[in-house]
Amino acid sequence: MTSLAAPLRAALAAALLIAVPVACSSTTVADPGAGPTLSTCRDGAKNFDESDVDCGGACASCAVGKRCGGAQDCESLVCDAGVCAAAPSCSDHLKNGGESDVDCGGEACRACADGAACGAASDCFGGLCTFGKCASPTCADGKTNGGESDVDCGGPCPAKCALGLGCAHGADCATGFCLNSLCVAASCADRLKNEDETDVDCGGSCPKCPDGKACLAAPDCASGVCSGGACIAATCTDAAKNGGESDVDCGAVCPTKCATGKACALGGDCQSGACLNAKCVATSCSDGLRDGAESDVDCGGTGSCARCANGKKCLANADCTSALCNAGVCATPSCTDLLKDGTETDVDCGGSCATKCANGKKCLANGDCASAVCNATVCAAPSCNDLLKDGTETDVDCGGGCATKCAVGKACLVAADCATGSCQPFLHTCQ
Repeated sequence: MTSLAAPLRAALAAALLIAVPVACSSTTVADPGAGPTLSTCRDGAKNFDESDVDCGGACASCAVGKRCGGAQDCESLVCDAGVCAAAPSCSDHLKNGGESDVDCGGEACRACADGAACGAASDCFGGLCTFGKCASPTCADGKTNGGESDVDCGGPCPAKCALGLGCAHGADCATGFCLNSLCVAASCADRLKNEDETDVDCGGSCPKCPDGKACLAAPDCASGVCSGGACIAATCTDAAKNGGESDVDCGAVCPTKCATGKACALGGDCQSGACLNAKCVATSCSDGLRDGAESDVDCGGTGSCARCANGKKCLANADCTSALCNAGVCATPSCTDLLKDGTETDVDCGGSCATKCANGKKCLANGDCASAVCNATVCAAPSCNDLLKDGTETDVDCGGGCATKCAVGKACLVAADCATGSCQPFLHTCQ
């Protein structure tokens, strides 16, 4: 740093030369009472008002590392603990180097305490610079400081922040809820556990919680089962009516049927097979009523009643003595009713029907198929490599129209069916 005192020192030295005659001899000793001269400022000794040998005081400024009595003794204008320092520092007890006050503020030094000079809020420990002085933040200074989450609210301030203002957590907000650093109103979609929710956005007055979420009671859970403070999957042994059951652990999805008097949706929910006015009731197959699981009066259904005659109502083929329920009515099977019924293997073909089933239709035996080939319960065209005796073959995949001739012992009709060219006429085997 360039010494600002150099011109003054030079002028002082010139004045001293004019006022006090100096001998040319370097051995001349100046009058101690007459002050320093040019010769004394380079005599290799610390004398007069010099702060170090031949520097400081009225002499030239001292270099870094030399002793000093004040900043004016140093070329750097920094006298730190009696020694000339290289440059301003944050511990030289001076306001220099961009500091806003002595050894504080600016970009390099620590923040200043209350009352120290400042140029910006960043100069101050409290983060508040008012009228050029550092001051402690308050909850009424119109600034976000001192740990506040928004201007004069949240954090240490008694005032809570309004909806939409900044927050660090729910306690900063008048609403009590903070989402993405903003105060928000509580809802069942705010991704927070609040209000009467038992888990995040579920339970209480919000939608029911899925399995694994926290709960206080069964109504908090989609499964209807709250066990040990958590929602768990409904079962048919949890002593609660849930999971689609018609009553507690019975009916509907449960294998156990409900006893008489228990709730039901249909007869199949009940042990008696009869559901009347949403309650399981006792029933019989001779009460002259269509009740229980009956498909018509005293017949059909899944209970023990007899099967229904033709013309009676039905729900399935099993309800009918004819084993055919057509459009909700028991009917006699036929080979033209566009249904697979009776002994048919497919719709109106196979079985006892005169019409044989086409290729691709279902079958139980070769006789069910127009092709006379039932392969894996499906009618198929005969071939000479299907491992079946079909078509015109005299034995499996040989003879007849097949190019392959039958081996000795295989069935044949004519000599041409045999690889040997000989068909035993009475046994019809190749020989």
